[in-house]
Amino acid sequence: MSKELTVGELVEKIASYHPTADVELIRRAYDFSARVHAGQKRLSGEPFLVHPMAVADVIADLKLDV
Repeated sequence: MSKELTVGELVEKIASYHPTADVELIRRAYDFSARVHAGQKRLSGEPFLVHPMAVADVIADLKLDV
């Protein structure tokens, strides 16, 4: 399995192609999600946030402005 993406890495990736992105909003959204899903696991046993962060990584790789 690949290394899990951190919110810092995600913000850095987004800022590299979208310098005016509201990175504070991204951090706040991550912090909120981490708080409300604390302790939750996917059926695979992975922490809940692994999948949403993987999707965010794909979106950032595609340089989508969403």
